[in-house]
Amino acid sequence: MKFEEKCYVWDNSNPAYPKLIGELSFKHNQYIFTYASPLTVFEENFVPPIFGLTKQLIQKSDQLFHGIRDASPDYWGRSIIANQFHYNIEDLSEIDILINSNSNRIGYLYFSKTDDVKELSYELNNRSSIDLQELEYAIHLISENPSAKLNNHLSDLLKHSASVGGARPKALIQLNGQEYLAKFSSSHDYYPVIESEYFAMKIAKKNGN
Repeated sequence: MKFEEKCYVWDNSNPAYPKLIGELSFKHNQYIFTYASPLTVFEENFVPPIFGLTKQLIQKSDQLFHGIRDASPDYWGRSIIANQFHYNIEDLSEIDILINSNSNRIGYLYFSKTDDVKELSYELNNRSSIDLQELEYAIHLISENPSAKLNNHLSDLLKHSASVGGARPKALIQLNGQEYLAKFSSSHDYYPVIESEYFAMKIAKKNGN
């Protein structure tokens, strides 16, 4: 696997019309973010700049900018990406993790190797359908053994999990035209976590919250 040294950051608030925000690169042990066009990108859709109004920002350390790190996968998503490339989580670069997180994500930032809007539109608008039971099976395998070898079909299914934050198994899915956050049990649970969350939401809804 060739580790990437840069990626492009996009405004994905409307997948039909993605807008290029800028370029993130890692050089000389520091991150550099360069805006594509600070004024024209943000005036049209009123999305505020994620860092500031200067043309270029330099993070003089090997830590990501907070605004981008917040959009990056956490432990669960990183486990999925590491499994796909047969690497340990700590061996992946932050830019590789960003690029390989799924386009279906919470939040408006999206990360890609391309700065071509036509290529990006294809990535954003061509999502595969899923079988929920197969996805649950694949998630169970990774939960039990993060380095488990999966066939291509199961590995592709797990891409629905790669962009989601948090440490617990979950995935962003689409069923019957509706978007859902699917959460799954773990063999390491010492009480029924998912059932507890479900009943907590039912109680909140019943009480008007």
